[in-house]
Amino acid sequence: MKRYMMLIEGMTCPSCEKHIASILKQIGAKSIDVSFRRREAVFELPHANVETAKQAITMAGYEPIEAGEVDATREYDYIIIGSGAAAFASAIEASKYGAKVVMIERGTIGGTCVNIGCVPSKTLLRAGEINYLAKNHPFLGLHTSAGTVDLSALIEQKNELVRDLRQTKYVNLINEYGFTLIQGEAVFLDETTVEVNGKKLSANRFLIATGASPAVPNIPGLAGVDYVTSTTLLERKEVPKRLAVIGSGYIGIELGQLFHHLGSGVPPTKSAKHTLSKFRHE
Repeated sequence: MKRYMMLIEGMTCPSCEKHIASILKQIGAKSIDVSFRRREAVFELPHANVETAKQAITMAGYEPIEAGEVDATREYDYIIIGSGAAAFASAIEASKYGAKVVMIERGTIGGTCVNIGCVPSKTLLRAGEINYLAKNHPFLGLHTSAGTVDLSALIEQKNELVRDLRQTKYVNLINEYGFTLIQGEAVFLDETTVEVNGKKLSANRFLIATGASPAVPNIPGLAGVDYVTSTTLLERKEVPKRLAVIGSGYIGIELGQLFHHLGSGVPPTKSAKHTLSKFRHE
């Protein structure tokens, strides 16, 4: 059985893909992958030769302009490791130019922004702002109040939004732009080959877009504290009575403000050492 790639003119939509796939199936082709965006069909022929496939496609009104055996060592033009915003932007642009792209993801599709970053944090920030303004506003004629925050319900609402946006803004785009997603962990075997789920994949170009995770600094005494990170804090089901934020970057300020507005005491501190010492005595 040989594997072929055929460039085809005349395909304009997903219906054309289905039509070509049906034609190839009728002549005995297997493992068929047709993309109107890349103007190509990749398939295996167990018995018939590639000229038979070209004739069948021509009779259907399309124009096969080139066909040849696939080099198994270069099955893809572009392999992307990671599935966040940068990975998707690159995959979409490469697909527009006709590249055959595969994306590899070992965890949750969508990366930081939709799953643990912008979307969840901004959603909860808005909830915290509303809660805070209900209790603290400058207008004499308004009589507002707010009860105890049910953080568990807020977290579930946030998770529902994340699931919806992950599907519509990431997962649904995979078929729309015609690239491939493989769930698994990529391991480089050499400069042109990775292995995923026991299968070797090769390409001429790679993008490593695996993102980052919260760094836990080596602070004396930290191991004895029930600490959270910027990721795990957004999964808590109860508002902590007090919260010390170590770090004053935009993420630290954002999360400190969020939980202050939800009702946590967020004290100003001079240093991490001062914070841990103060918490031990309270």
